[in-house]
Amino acid sequence: MKMKRLVIPVFIGLFAFASFFIIKSIHDEKDIIDMDITFKGKAARSINGALEYYAMIKGDFKTGEIDPELVNQAYLQADKIHNYRAGLNLKWASRGPDNIGGRTRALLIDKDNSKVLIAGGVSGGIFKSTNGGVSWVRKSYLASAGGLIVSCITQSTDGAIYIGTGEGYFNAMSGPNGDLTSGSRGGGVYKSTDKGETWALLASTDPSTAGNTRWYNVQSIKADPANANTLYAATYSGLMKSTDAGNTWTRLDMPDGGTLQIFVDIVISNDGKTIFTSSYSAGRSKLFRSVNGAAFTTIASTVSQITNSTRLTLAIAPSNQNYIYVCAASNGTSPYPGVHSFGGLYRSTDNGDTWVQAVAGASEAEPFGRNGHYQGQYDNCVAVDPSNPNRAFIGGVSMYIYNNGAWYKGASDNEFLDADELYKNPYYIHPDMHNIIFDTKLSPKRMYIVTDGGIFMSENYTNNYPYYKELNLYYLTTQFYAMAISTRGDIIGGTQDQGSIKIEYNGITGNSGRNILSGDGFYCEVSRVNPDMYFFESQYGNLYRSFKAAVGDPERMEIPYKTQIDGGTSSQTYYEFNTPFRLWDRLETIQVLDTNGNPKDTQIHVSKFFFAAKDGVWMTPHATEESPDTFNWFKISKNLTQRIISMEYTSDGDAVYVGTRSGSGGSLYRITGLKDNELWFDANGNFVPDSFGITTEVIGSWSSRVVTGIGVSPSNNGVVVVTLGNYINNGEHVYISKNALDPAANVTWTSIHGNLPRTPAFDAVINSQSSNQDTIIVATELGIYSTTNGGSSWTEENDGIERAPVFMLQQMKKHPWSTGYTVFAASHGMGFFETNTLDTKAGLKDRERNYHTQMSVFPNPAVSQLNIKYILNQSSEVNGYIYNINGQIVKTFVLENNLKGENQSWIRVDDLKPGTYIIRLKGESVDISDRFLIAR
Repeated sequence: MKMKRLVIPVFIGLFAFASFFIIKSIHDEKDIIDMDITFKGKAARSINGALEYYAMIKGDFKTGEIDPELVNQAYLQADKIHNYRAGLNLKWASRGPDNIGGRTRALLIDKDNSKVLIAGGVSGGIFKSTNGGVSWVRKSYLASAGGLIVSCITQSTDGAIYIGTGEGYFNAMSGPNGDLTSGSRGGGVYKSTDKGETWALLASTDPSTAGNTRWYNVQSIKADPANANTLYAATYSGLMKSTDAGNTWTRLDMPDGGTLQIFVDIVISNDGKTIFTSSYSAGRSKLFRSVNGAAFTTIASTVSQITNSTRLTLAIAPSNQNYIYVCAASNGTSPYPGVHSFGGLYRSTDNGDTWVQAVAGASEAEPFGRNGHYQGQYDNCVAVDPSNPNRAFIGGVSMYIYNNGAWYKGASDNEFLDADELYKNPYYIHPDMHNIIFDTKLSPKRMYIVTDGGIFMSENYTNNYPYYKELNLYYLTTQFYAMAISTRGDIIGGTQDQGSIKIEYNGITGNSGRNILSGDGFYCEVSRVNPDMYFFESQYGNLYRSFKAAVGDPERMEIPYKTQIDGGTSSQTYYEFNTPFRLWDRLETIQVLDTNGNPKDTQIHVSKFFFAAKDGVWMTPHATEESPDTFNWFKISKNLTQRIISMEYTSDGDAVYVGTRSGSGGSLYRITGLKDNELWFDANGNFVPDSFGITTEVIGSWSSRVVTGIGVSPSNNGVVVVTLGNYINNGEHVYISKNALDPAANVTWTSIHGNLPRTPAFDAVINSQSSNQDTIIVATELGIYSTTNGGSSWTEENDGIERAPVFMLQQMKKHPWSTGYTVFAASHGMGFFETNTLDTKAGLKDRERNYHTQMSVFPNPAVSQLNIKYILNQSSEVNGYIYNINGQIVKTFVLENNLKGENQSWIRVDDLKPGTYIIRLKGESVDISDRFLIAR
């Protein structure tokens, strides 16, 4: 009770201070800028970096564009082998994060039941909630090419629900055709007549059908509130109308050359009599209106700011249909400060006849970014308070509120109130907002906001400064770039716009995640010796390390490298948006002298940390030292100037394979001679790899391709699979070498693409317990495929994962006694997945085999004695085993006289060398394990 008396006043004080601080800041624009301490990271993680990366690994090598026909062909090829089940029959289970949402553009409140919500991830498919967003369930459906890319949603008066797919326009300003994000090109319109339980593609909108290319991207879809059969869709090539519930569509003729333009947004009055829509073409936007079924006419042409924009979003006031709002993103024409910055908020109070500028653009009050980083073409939405036509919400990077002439920031960009990230900020909404909708039927009334961080909700949106909370439980839509697995089962991964996330083996649900670094997240690593030491990064190679577990954000340090690698500059041009790095580490036994001068064996932690810079591969042996005196970085590569996209080491740490991209294609480099090498600088402070026998050689090249992933056999370091990106006509994406350690001139590569869909591949693992290298698993833009015959034939392995893009695979022995590997997948839209299909001794359920489930050991680290507490379901004899980090049994024992329930015993461990061990108790009704350290 004393603790509560202390903590609660402190929290109240913090909360009151934060509330005052935020409210005061909202009235002072300078304070808003100062308050947003995370904005620097947000600006750096603008969508442009992601778009350029996607274009590089997936688009045409020279233009960055994706040929839609090649995507269609890939899906047709995937369909041909879909039912061929002669492969591994992998069963994938979601590993979360089940409490963190991903990029979302669409949300619907069912017209008959406010507790029923339908939402869609932009590469994660459709989810349904029946409890008002408290939790979500994924709805599987046979998605065609682009069918998982949910962009918009509507419901007709008869209850039918329609989703539009594709988000090409929202990214079009950052690259050719907008085909740059993961699967951004959509797949038409899907319909459900059973409240979102099942979905079917409307054949009339199938983009693979001749003449239907406009359905690659549907920016907005709306049902006529006065006619259940009438629908409107804003597509990449015109405004489409259906009068038969989507069975057929007609492109509407629009004035002023607008018929074939990109249509962006649609709003319809409650009675269905007035329709507004906006379009975009050649750097300018237009606004159209139709009244009482008449042909559309161009309106607001005299407002140059509107016709001089890159995107217009629209809203009608529910309480007064004559009030119309338009939020504009500027195209950068003077006097506006930058492309896609805030171009102003415009309002009409006479159903669109006349317009006034309610809020001017080109000010510090900027919802779409700051300091030259603007993205109003990407995140831009507006909605009107249902009970107040003079109050509107504008969402972009930040949330702003217009209230009868006042204009202020209405939410914080800071997720926490304190630097230790212990107290959530109730004013926080995740940056990058895409849609705002209201529910006035529930009590209290609700406002929902969909963002790049999933779904947020406010129950007091009528306040000047509302509170918000997340609704992301089981909303599995996170977009991962990379992942790493610890020896005890933690998963760490880097995401698009959700930072780096850690899922702890003993978390609340086993799949719940917590953010360990903001920004965009990418490569991660976990020490194989000390699972509390892990490495992660934000965009453009900003490296961090954590080595002490904590309840909240981990104790972490930024890894210094700029001084030695690039002379101390802060330029981001030295590093890729997604910068590869790898950690190889293990325990080595050495002899030291004890206090009496006698030799004794002891174990030390040795490591090699490989990091990709613009001018090559660098290595430090100090990354795993808890308090290193200095981080010495050695440039181990020579004459490697291509962009480094992927990297993988051999199991013995002697070689590193490096995948690249150059102006003409991609190559695989091999750096060898690293085993048992102690490195140092010469008398002039230089490091010369040749002096240490370290060589860098090209052992493979592919024209007009990027080497996206590398898989090295666990049992043979010379067997290597590379995956290649880029949609290319008749392109092959998977190659193998079985002599990759031979002299460079003798290394040979064989395509094992076989019957795989001709879609970019991103990673591969070779599952091998012996000399057999024929079982290979690859990650592609269309999910996961496997071969058991060395690539002669491939099988689709998307049971549980669907055809979500997968960017990385990892495999490891989940337990020292496992005879096979557990494979983990980092999907770019549906979170993490895991399969134990290949672990032939999986036996018990995962939750029963997790560390700490039924046992605890102490002290930890131990010196001479280890105490054990354990729980038995029934009385029985228990056999004990202790494994070293290499999975070898180093000690056995028997625990007798065990009773049902909690037991306690102890064993001597002074006969074990210092290091990391796993203790396993195995009996008739129990198989449990834990990790412990011995330190002396």
